[in-house]
Amino acid sequence: MPLWKLTKQAERLTLCNYRIKPEALDHLLPQGTRARIHNGRAFGGVTIKNYNCQKYDIAAYLMGFPYEIILHSVAIEWDEGKEIKHGLLILALHNSSRMSAFLSKKLYPVKCNYVQFEAEEHFSSYLFKAHTKQHDVYLHAGMEPHFAEESFFSSAREAGNFFQESLIHQHSLNQKNGRFFQSLAEGQWTCQALDIREFSSQFFEANFDPKDIEVDHAVMMQKLEPSWCGSVGEEKEVISSSFAMNQKSARKATKSSLGLNN
Repeated sequence: MPLWKLTKQAERLTLCNYRIKPEALDHLLPQGTRARIHNGRAFGGVTIKNYNCQKYDIAAYLMGFPYEIILHSVAIEWDEGKEIKHGLLILALHNSSRMSAFLSKKLYPVKCNYVQFEAEEHFSSYLFKAHTKQHDVYLHAGMEPHFAEESFFSSAREAGNFFQESLIHQHSLNQKNGRFFQSLAEGQWTCQALDIREFSSQFFEANFDPKDIEVDHAVMMQKLEPSWCGSVGEEKEVISSSFAMNQKSARKATKSSLGLNN
């Protein structure tokens, strides 16, 4: 049984993915993990997630809702016995709410910092700017009925499913106890292709040689209603349409992550 549970509304989740030469990730991957390969390439990118406040009370506003989360990550996999686990390696995490960024330091097994965020949304056109030390992000994109032909994925839904499968298990840079869990509501969320007019990520551009990475696609996922919950046992079950997190391990990992550079 959960010790606590908090349901959120994600108004939108924008995902901009690079295709990456697998060997270019060797210097970043924790021991025991490897790049998750799709059609010969590894994938990583920037996730911009908006949480609105339609279903919250005054306590939610005091916590900083609504806010934006900026996540830099790469898709990975690892072996557990005879089973292959898929996940995301979280490289950097930022939040546009100072209060939520502070609280996230107690929840996430990776350090969360404050980011200045600007958004201009006009019908099907989006302009996002995130300003923080060494992690600036700029995206100008619009809704597109046709998925990018040059992508290594066949459709926006296939790209969204790849992301969903990777969300089930997440790694921070803490190798032993830096894992937590997340899942989207199967069959409920929608995924729409985006036409990238301009995109830059200071983090990825600084950490990879230009010849090793190339923008593959961008998608926008909507109708997301995940929940955070903590449970009694040390082993945590991933619940459909919810987040399940090992609170005890996350707190330990948070303390050790203070020495990590973002």
